[in-house]
Amino acid sequence: MTVMTAENVAQWQALSSRIYVPLYCSEIAEDFEARVDLRIPSPFLSLTRIDTGSVHVQRSTTMAAGEDEEFVLFAIQDASSGSVSQYGRDAMLRPGDAVLYETRGAYEIDHRQPGQRELIAKIRRSAIHLPSETISANCGRLIAAGEPRLRVVSAYMEALFADTEELSLTARFEMAAVAVDLLETLLRPDGERAVPEGREQLLEQLKMFVIDSLGSPRLTVESLAAHHHLSVRTVYQLFEATGEPPGVFIRRARLRRAASLLGDASGGRRTVASIAAECGFPDPSTFTRAFRREYGVAPTAWMSEQASTG
Repeated sequence: MTVMTAENVAQWQALSSRIYVPLYCSEIAEDFEARVDLRIPSPFLSLTRIDTGSVHVQRSTTMAAGEDEEFVLFAIQDASSGSVSQYGRDAMLRPGDAVLYETRGAYEIDHRQPGQRELIAKIRRSAIHLPSETISANCGRLIAAGEPRLRVVSAYMEALFADTEELSLTARFEMAAVAVDLLETLLRPDGERAVPEGREQLLEQLKMFVIDSLGSPRLTVESLAAHHHLSVRTVYQLFEATGEPPGVFIRRARLRRAASLLGDASGGRRTVASIAAECGFPDPSTFTRAFRREYGVAPTAWMSEQASTG
């Protein structure tokens, strides 16, 4: 848990740009102050509770174009009212409402009313297993408090934020993954299945086989298809509707398992190389590059961070 404060808008601009992405903040009222409570349950998800005064926030097209890493921000309005605008859409928020916006595009946040309080989930875009166009189509749209799926997602994220420090490192990671899964369900159009009903069971069998076989470096799309007596093309077709190819699913499953094990290994009982091998990466350098590309941090740095916070 990390608590930070800002006594003016300039300090808030520096602080919020460090926690989220580079932003420009302008003053609306002179008596501005802000407080941030940061929790990081996993390398792909952070949660922040922010309390601020009146402020206008802007991320320009130039700012967005200059970033290599891409994130999605999911904000739940807890108190006061405000608006978030992206891609020509405006979400007017009241307590209980939520909105999604992404750092790859310009956006504006109008918090002219005092007493702002939000819970914000910052998620690596690559961790959300939905088609890119589905994510972007949801940005800047109001998700009203009366939406039943939002109530479930909000309650879960509130609980995860409140109890992160009480959870084991492995539980934090696994529950962060559940939070992202729930968000995917919220963003997917109501009633739309990830895959046609008749093929859903087969897709789940493929996924379970992958999870059970992560330790084998021989696990590939081709071996997955052969084991289930399917063509490689059919495997790709089954995974297509989930938003990621089967090879990407295998790699991310390996990395998620590794990140969970690295958290438990932060006490020094295991090495990065042994964990990499257990997750199907016989070459530690290949594993390190893949881990850094997926999570933006080296495996050793993730272990050190978990040791200091756990």
